[in-house]
Amino acid sequence: MKTVANYTTTTVLPTPDPNMSFVETRYTNPDRTEVTDGSSNWLATFTDGSRSVVMKGPTRVFMEHDMPLWDDFDRVRTGWGVLTRNGSWSLSGSADSSNSAVNSGVGTMTATATGTSYRATVITHAIQDADVRACVQIDTQATGATTTAGLITGYQDTSNHYIARVDLQAPDAAVTDDFSRNTTDGWGTATSGQSWTITGTAGDYSTTGTVGQHTLTALNVSKRSYTGSGTDFDCMVKISTSDIAAGGSLNGGIIGRYIDTNNHYIFRIRFGTTQA
Repeated sequence: MKTVANYTTTTVLPTPDPNMSFVETRYTNPDRTEVTDGSSNWLATFTDGSRSVVMKGPTRVFMEHDMPLWDDFDRVRTGWGVLTRNGSWSLSGSADSSNSAVNSGVGTMTATATGTSYRATVITHAIQDADVRACVQIDTQATGATTTAGLITGYQDTSNHYIARVDLQAPDAAVTDDFSRNTTDGWGTATSGQSWTITGTAGDYSTTGTVGQHTLTALNVSKRSYTGSGTDFDCMVKISTSDIAAGGSLNGGIIGRYIDTNNHYIFRIRFGTTQA
């Protein structure tokens, strides 16, 4: 039996022969489809644009059930085309056939400009309640910006819809340095491109082609070199000393959230006088 409107009163044929064959014929004025049985007996009329069905038989009441939509993206093409079942994709915003495609079970959109929106929507004929599932993946992060992808429901226009979204924030730049350079009066530029800032006398900092060095020339002094900033980070370094202090301790370590000499966090390694 075909879907009819919510609580629409229709006339229906008593239980048909399960082996009965049906013939569907199109007519105009108005546009409609009429259904007959194998003996050309009229059974039902489906009028285009109407949410009611005229059928042969006693009056009965039915409740509409929305047909499910899904897409396995089981095709290869530019644009997104027709769903696996019940619908066609409509591209809007900055999305068009030049930046959207379907291949290998995935529908893709390629964002080519900042501050733009790319959308693919399906007309669902005012489905009131729905269970919706989608797998969304962002494979390239925009530089210095947040990339958003998600699932839209209740779409009317760009200002009227609901969205369950994933925001992928631009990560803080990673700092890497293999010190594969020879410098004096500072550490220069890290392998990843950031510049090192130093405190104190520049001549106490150098790189040798394999390591970055702090040279301590007096008691109770502190040397610091730092670069970049980040909210969260993982830090891996190797620290060693060429000598130990006589009669006292020598400390080296990693500083985080450095503001000034009195405001920072430090993970400290202590080199004692007994090399312990």
